[in-house]
Order: sequence, then structure tokens, then C-alpha cells
Amino acid sequence: MVRPQGLEAMKKRSVADPAQITFASAVRNYVPKVAGKLPLLMPFKEGIAELRRKRASYETIASIPQAYRSSIAIVV
Repeated sequence: MVRPQGLEAMKKRSVADPAQITFASAVRNYVPKVAGKLPLLMPFKEGIAELRRKRASYETIASIPQAYRSSIAIVV
């Protein structure tokens, strides 16, 4: 059974700790960083997806740009 809380206890909980406010702000404003090579691969996204549907290994996919002297080097 949940006991009703006193007014003082409720007031103390409503006042946020500055560290909690800072942390909550950091959580709201967090933007994940994109891996360095990922943006370089985005133009090839459709082709890579098609190769994966055809069950091509990551090693095979990585070797294709090297075979055609592409400026993109994929590290496996």
C-alpha cells in the first residue's frame, strides 16, 4: 500500500538538483557522432544493401571498390 507523502517531502522532490538539470539537458541535446568513414559510404548504400541481400560477405564488399580503383577504402 502506498502511503500519502507529506507536503514538505513533495516540495523537496519538486526542486531539481542542479546536477540533475545539467544531466537532463545533456541527455536532451545529445547527438550521436557519425563514424568517420560512414559518410563516405553513404553514396554506395543502395549497392551495399543489394550485395548483402545477395549474401555477399563484408570482405567481398570491401574488395569491390579496391578492384575498381575507387577512392573509397573500406576497412573490414
